Amino acid sequence: MNIFASGSAMGLKYTIDLREVRNDRVRVILDVDSVSADTLVFSFPAMVPGTYNVYDFGRFVNEMQASDKDGNAIDIDSVDVNTWRIPNAKKLKQLNYWVDDTFDAEDKKNFVFEPGGSNIDEGSNFVINTHAFLGYFKGMEKQPLKVIVQRPEIMFGASGAKSIPCGVGCDEFNFSDYHFLVDSPFLYCVPDTTTLQIGNTEVLVSVFSPNKKVSSAYVASEVKEILNAQKDYLGGVLPVDRYAFLIYLSDKGSGSHAIGALEHSYSSLYFLIELEPEHIARMLKDFSAHEFFHILTPLNIHSHEIGEFNFSDPVMSKHLWLYEGVTEYNGQHVQVCAGLDSEKDFIKTLMKKMRESTSRYNDSLPFTVMSKGALDKYTKEYGNVYQKGALIGLCLDLELLNQSKGTYNLRNLLADLAKKYGKDVSFNDEELFDEIEKMTYPAIGDFLRRSVDGPDPLPLERVLNYVGYKYERNAVRDEFSLGGWAFNYNRSRRYAITVNDLKSLTKEGRKLKLKVGDEVVKINGIPANYNSMEVIKDELNEKNKEGDKFTLTINRKNSSGEYHVKELSSKLMLKRTEKEHIISRVEAPNESQEKLRKMWLTL
Repeated sequence: MNIFASGSAMGLKYTIDLREVRNDRVRVILDVDSVSADTLVFSFPAMVPGTYNVYDFGRFVNEMQASDKDGNAIDIDSVDVNTWRIPNAKKLKQLNYWVDDTFDAEDKKNFVFEPGGSNIDEGSNFVINTHAFLGYFKGMEKQPLKVIVQRPEIMFGASGAKSIPCGVGCDEFNFSDYHFLVDSPFLYCVPDTTTLQIGNTEVLVSVFSPNKKVSSAYVASEVKEILNAQKDYLGGVLPVDRYAFLIYLSDKGSGSHAIGALEHSYSSLYFLIELEPEHIARMLKDFSAHEFFHILTPLNIHSHEIGEFNFSDPVMSKHLWLYEGVTEYNGQHVQVCAGLDSEKDFIKTLMKKMRESTSRYNDSLPFTVMSKGALDKYTKEYGNVYQKGALIGLCLDLELLNQSKGTYNLRNLLADLAKKYGKDVSFNDEELFDEIEKMTYPAIGDFLRRSVDGPDPLPLERVLNYVGYKYERNAVRDEFSLGGWAFNYNRSRRYAITVNDLKSLTKEGRKLKLKVGDEVVKINGIPANYNSMEVIKDELNEKNKEGDKFTLTINRKNSSGEYHVKELSSKLMLKRTEKEHIISRVEAPNESQEKLRKMWLTL
């Protein structure tokens, strides 16, 4: 069905005017061709792919008006927070409305995670997730459409979508349908861009750094190595010819109390705190490794729930283990395979995921059940996609290697699934495990049904033994203590490590004479931040003996409210600790274990 009587191939034209900002709002105009339908329903998404949260983007829309060809107002009725009804649609020629950004939203109860939101900062930057600015006519999500962005001349619009200049300060984008539009965010700001060529793919890096601490050239230099590794990991050819990293750095903190990114088919949009470049580098390495791999899943491997996403009444797929879990596993695995991370660090990452999965989430809840209920009943369990979901990827990879005697792995399976389905073909949710079993081995189908579709624990001990590793669910270890003080990350102080609890101090901890509110800047000379604490603890345990001196460099506030640097010291003392999820090398691995381990950890 086509609502446009003209049969035009481009029946919808949106215009976003960034040149005039009123009350932190931007005007959007939607021009339509002659309409054949008697009634139209115009909606904004309740949710979009990748967010796994119902945000109701219509609540940021104001002053919705409809008019005829002469500019006269026609009736438009508000149905609910996301929906408007136009009863005399044949007269409709234009919708006109204003959009608030989400970054400044006063309602903190359902604050939009920034990578899925929008920012309007006149004269500085515009973060445009298209689903937050542009609505759709229900039933016409497959209609081709055009977007015109009128921008300040000093600004450049970075996107994974191709733009066509349409005059001074004007960009034109054409989309095959609303799904592709929602898949294409824009970042408008004074240009700071760098372009990389990664195999067959042109990669654009665009950075907004309010205090110019981080440049696109720096980011490009940091991600180039991991992108080349991912190219090799996927067989030397990437499934997209272009890609954009859109990176927004904030010096005002995070309203959602989180940082991260949202994946798209041809881009990813990042929201990070504007720290020093070296602190950004590690975050980008892990984030970009994960987000970039989404070009495989769900872009080329997805169910109907993703391929025909229902923006108004979203239905979840059973297979978040594939979309997010396997993507997270691949993002970590590629780094050790390419030599960007050590085998030891990779194993530590796996142990951390095991601990977080069982300590923070319901480990007996079948993963497919959690996936289907991730928007409501199991919202609090969703974060396990990055923990247990990645471990499902690990088990599947190692089981495939074992069953095939080293000739077939998870990467091979993903490549075969992408060939079978691809970008334009969706699989049936209920049939995926049967299809994977047909493509692989009965043991793979048994694993998926028992430990992904069922409540059985992941077979970590069995699969890690295939590659010469011993897994212990519970163990006792002696580790060095830093004195028993606890800390948090202070958002108002650029996420500084701040002492917040001294109730569990040891004898040596009391000698430090720490105070609540002290900021720990360095430990034994190593900069202390939320990326380095695990590294510091490992360094202490590997390079010291009991009784060795350790130092804390701190910032302490005086009576005038000013911070001063102090150095505190004490002695390292061993503490017997009960540890969960310990992975260690088998003392005398056999030939098969050594062979599979090498195949597992190389490109």
